Order: sequence, then C-alpha cells, then structure tokens
Amino acid sequence: MSAAFELQGDGSHGELRLFSPLGTRLVTASWSALGAQLSTPEGARSFDSLDALAEQALGQSVPLAALPDWLAGRPWAGADHQLGPEGFQQLGWQVTTLRLAEGQLDARRAAAPSVLLRVRLELPA
Repeated sequence: MSAAFELQGDGSHGELRLFSPLGTRLVTASWSALGAQLSTPEGARSFDSLDALAEQALGQSVPLAALPDWLAGRPWAGADHQLGPEGFQQLGWQVTTLRLAEGQLDARRAAAPSVLLRVRLELPA
C-alpha cells in the first residue's frame, strides 16, 4: 500500500490523515486518552485504543502511538528499546534511522506476518 500522510501530535493524542496517491483523503484517525476514532467516507467508528484502531484499519498491529517519535529518529518513551548500529529495536520492530537525514525511515517487523513500513518524508529546503 502506498499513501501520503499528515501527522500531528504524539503517542498520547493526535491526528493522522492518509491520502491516496492522487490526493484524495482516505481516512482520518484521531486519538486521545479517551480512545480513538477512525473517519472514512463511509462514516466514523470509535475504538477503545489507538492499537485497536490500527489493527482494524490496517489489518495488522502497527504501533501508531510510537510513530511520531520514530519519525523523529528516537525510540518511543512508552516502551523499552535496544539501540543498535542501524537505529533501534522496539515493540518487535527494527527501526532503521540511517537515512533519516535524507527523509527515509524504515521499520520492519520480522514476526509473521512480516511487515515493512517505509516512510519518505518531505524535508524543508
């Protein structure tokens, strides 16, 4: 799957908007301490947690709460991590930050089913 996104906030509250390659908004996910909400063209659904929303929306468990920190090149404060030569491991994912200065972050979950999350950031000129 390929999509553009806008992300605001952090692991405790925020909003993530996904867009198709043509720029059409696909979904909006928002979260806070009270829970999470997923809005699509078909309507809105509420979830107890951001993890439950991610599992339902993406079909896989993806640690969306950690994503803002990972995009900044650092481990999320909400879970233990291990530093390594290419980045760090956290929540069962290998986060590779070697090309972050070029706007690329890779996060790979080796456990079945294997998932690769590749993010390309538009960096300010």
